[in-house]
Amino acid sequence: MLRGLFLLLFSVTTFAQDIVVKSSLADLVESAIKSVKVSVNIPPANMTETSININKINGVSICDPGVKNEVIALQNEFSKSQSLRATISTYGAYTRSREGELKYLSSDSPEFKKLISECKNLYVSVW
Repeated sequence: MLRGLFLLLFSVTTFAQDIVVKSSLADLVESAIKSVKVSVNIPPANMTETSININKINGVSICDPGVKNEVIALQNEFSKSQSLRATISTYGAYTRSREGELKYLSSDSPEFKKLISECKNLYVSVW
């Protein structure tokens, strides 16, 4: 089911008023940020119905080593959801097949290096 996400839920900041995303994506992001106790920024240009890109955590670029632990903690929370398709950051990636198999790629693995060449955002998508 789709729902309008105002992205003013809990501690999420964006510059759009009404972006339509899948409920499973909205629930996943909201649950993770509450669990990790962070605020995130999601530029509306980086959103689709099934994916988002987070560019800041607690006002700091996700590429800043000062938020590495928070990025990893968010990815760990995202990986707990059966609706997760992928979460990718400069620190590693989790992917889940349609059958539910979760796979982790460390940032030094050759397969990971094919996914990301430089730090930009924390990507999250759902099926």
